[in-house]
Amino acid sequence: MLPVSFLARAWQWGLCRGGAGQVAAQTLYNKWRPQTFAATIGQDHVTRTLRNALARPDQLAHAYLFCGPRGTGKTTTARVLAKALNCAQGLQPEPCNQCDHCQAINRGAQFDLLIEIDGASHTGVDDIRDLREKVSRRPGEGRYKVYIIDEVHMLSTNAFNALLKTLEEPPPHVRFIFATTEPEKVLATVLSRCQRFDFKPVPADTLIRHLRMVAEQEGLQVEHDALEFIAHSATGSVRDALSLLDQVMAFAGNTIAASHLREMLGLSDSALVLALVDALLDDDVTAAVESIQAASERGADLREFGHQVVEVLRAMLLAQSGLDPPLIPSLGQETKPAAISRSRRVELAPLVQWIQCFVEADTGVRSAAAQPQLPLELAAVQSILVSRGLVSQAAAPAPLPAPDVAVPKPIREVREVAPKPRPRPQQRLAKADQPTKRPGPEPPPADGPPSEGEPVAAPGRSSAGAGKPAPAKGQPLTTAALEAQWPAVLSLLGRRRSVTALLRDAAIRSVTADEVVLEFAYPFHAEQVERPENRVLVEQAIQRILGPSLRIQARVKNARGRPDRSGATGRQDPVVRHALAVFPGATIIEEVGDTNERAAAHGKDGDHEYEDAAEDAE
Repeated sequence: MLPVSFLARAWQWGLCRGGAGQVAAQTLYNKWRPQTFAATIGQDHVTRTLRNALARPDQLAHAYLFCGPRGTGKTTTARVLAKALNCAQGLQPEPCNQCDHCQAINRGAQFDLLIEIDGASHTGVDDIRDLREKVSRRPGEGRYKVYIIDEVHMLSTNAFNALLKTLEEPPPHVRFIFATTEPEKVLATVLSRCQRFDFKPVPADTLIRHLRMVAEQEGLQVEHDALEFIAHSATGSVRDALSLLDQVMAFAGNTIAASHLREMLGLSDSALVLALVDALLDDDVTAAVESIQAASERGADLREFGHQVVEVLRAMLLAQSGLDPPLIPSLGQETKPAAISRSRRVELAPLVQWIQCFVEADTGVRSAAAQPQLPLELAAVQSILVSRGLVSQAAAPAPLPAPDVAVPKPIREVREVAPKPRPRPQQRLAKADQPTKRPGPEPPPADGPPSEGEPVAAPGRSSAGAGKPAPAKGQPLTTAALEAQWPAVLSLLGRRRSVTALLRDAAIRSVTADEVVLEFAYPFHAEQVERPENRVLVEQAIQRILGPSLRIQARVKNARGRPDRSGATGRQDPVVRHALAVFPGATIIEEVGDTNERAAAHGKDGDHEYEDAAEDAE
C-alpha cells in the first residue's frame, strides 16, 4: 500500500488527475466549502460542542447523528471532524489543514481515513455486512477510520438492525457520523446509540454577510437587494444561496442586480402583483383575472406569482395586526410601504380568507399542467365573492355589548301554541283515526310589541327579542319563532362580520327539538358555517337569545333552483299535512306524483279534516 504522503504529493503534481494543465471547473459552494469549524456559519451550537470534545478526548462519542435541512453544513462539519480526529498535529479543536492527512481528506484522497457512503444507494443488508467486515481493520495511517453515511434514513430496517451490534460495541479506532434530513425515519434503537446534533437554517442576516464576503473575494458587484433576494430564496441553505449566486453570475456577469434574479427565475414585477391585490380590494373580478393572464402572457412562473401574492397579503396581515412586516426581496423594497398602505383598506377577516384561498391554489397550480392559471383565477374570484359578502353588511347596525342587543322591528307576529306530548308508537295508530280539534284563539297579549331599537335580553332577562318573546322554558322552539328572533341572533354576532354575512343569505329550513337546519345557495357558504369555530358561535348566539341549546346543520339548495323535496310543495298536500300532524317531527323524503291530484281525490270534507289536523300540529 502506498503511503498517504506519496499519494498526496502525486495528486499535487497532477499524476492522479486527467493531465497537466487541466483545471477542473469548481462551483462556488465547493470552492467556499468550510475547512475548519470556525469557517462554518450559523451552527455555533454544534461546532462549539465538537471543539470542546476534541480538547478532551475522553468526551468523544463513537457515533454522531447530524440532522437538519439541506445545505446547512452536515457533511461539511463531518469532514472537518474527520480531519481533526486524524490530524498529524494531534487532537486539537481545529484541524491544521497543512499535514498530509488533512490535505488528503481535502482533496478526496482519504482512502481508509475517511470513508463516505451514500445511504440512498447502499440500503441493503449486504452493504452493511461488507462494512462490518472492514471496520475491524485498523487504518494504514492516522488514528481513526471515520465512516460518514449520508442520507442514513434511506437504509432499510434490516440494514439498521445489522448495524446495531457494531454501533453498540464499535472498535476503538472507528467513528461513525450519520447525516440525514429526516431523523424521524431513523430506527429508534440507532438514535439512542448516537450523539445527536440538530443543524438549523442559517439566519438571513448571517447568510447575507457570507454572500457579501464571497462576492468581494470573487470580484463581483452585487446590489444589497440582490443579496437579500438570494438569502430569502435560499431559506437558510448556504449551498442553495451559493448555487443561486453562481447561476446569476453566469447570467448577468460581474454586476448583479435584483432585476437580473427576477428575470432569470421568471418572476413577475411588483406592478402585476400589486395590480391583483388592488383588484381584490376593489372587488373587481375583471381586473383580477386580467392581471393573472398578463403574468401568464409575460412568461412568469405562475406558482412563484402566487407565492408573491401571498407574501404581499401576509405583509398586509402583519400590518393589520400591528406588526412591522418584513421586506419582500422578490418584489423590491418599495413593496413593503405599498402593502402597509393597502392593509388599511381591508379588514382582518377577509384578509385571512384571501391568504387561505391563494395558499390552497398553490397545490392546484402544480397539478394543473394544461391551465396553470386556472387555480389562481379561481382563488381570486373566490376571494372577491367573500369580500362582497362582507361589504353587503356595511349597512347592518353595529352590535351592542352582549347579551343585550338592538334589533330591528319584526316583520310579523307569530302565534305560539303550547307543545303537545309526543305520542308513544303504540298510540299513534289509534290517534290517526280520532278527529282532531281546532284550538281556540289565544287572547291578545297585554302589552303591544316593543318599539324599534328596544334592547333584546338573553334568556333570563326581562325580554328575549324585539317583536316576540322567546319560548318559555320547556316549550319547543318553532321555525316561526326562530325567524322572528333571527335579526337578534345576527346582531349578537355582529362582531363576527364574516359569519353574519353568510347567515344573512341563509334560509331557515326546519327546526327540531335539538337541531336547526339552514339552507344556503352556495356550497362554499355552507362549508364556512359548518366550520367548528363558526358553528359554535351561531349555536351560542341562538342559545343566548332563545334559550334552548340547538345544533346547527348547513345544507345547500337543490340544483337548478328546484325546491327541496321536504319543502312547502309537499306540505300543501292535505294527506301529507295529516301525516305530519300524526307524526310530529317527521320530514318528507320523496314526493311521487301530483300532490294536487291526490288532494282533489279526498274531496272537500276530507280537506277540512286534514287542514284542521295540520293546524293543530303547527
